[in-house]
Amino acid sequence: MRYSIRLCVNEIMRTLSLLFLMFLGSTQSFAADQFNKMLERQAAIDKFVHEAPLFIKDKSLSSLRKLAPLKFEGVDKIPNSHVPGENLEYKTLEFDGLSIFGLVKKQRELSLNHIIVTDEKWKILEGLNVGINVNRVAQVLGKPTYEYDNIKEYCGETECVRFFAKETKIIKVDFIYYSD
Repeated sequence: MRYSIRLCVNEIMRTLSLLFLMFLGSTQSFAADQFNKMLERQAAIDKFVHEAPLFIKDKSLSSLRKLAPLKFEGVDKIPNSHVPGENLEYKTLEFDGLSIFGLVKKQRELSLNHIIVTDEKWKILEGLNVGINVNRVAQVLGKPTYEYDNIKEYCGETECVRFFAKETKIIKVDFIYYSD
């Protein structure tokens, strides 16, 4: 009798161990799936941020200056934290309803840091333009990464975009690009 009880207990322990291992494996698989979905979403947001400003065809300073009549052009020289004694040149270009800020590269091309759109004439991918209903943003991009007050923020691995709303309308779109 003791032998059969011990055999039964051993069988139960083996079954529980197997079930535990199966559970552990399925949770790791679930976690890996969730992680992969998060990476795919981040990549999609980064891609959107890079492609969304439809008015940016060429990042050369000469092309950017031709987007519309310039209201302001500014230059900031900032010490390069990676190369002692070297300064980096940043440009701000302001147009009616649009501000562009970025690092000037040696080829006189702008490496974008920030674009702010406040006028509907500056078209954005998927029709997420200033003036549209704020609910359209979630229809296109899904649930925001962060949401506070009247701001919906979507962040990828390196880039972010913020949609500012007043009542039900988008009043500003803010693109933020990674820079080092």
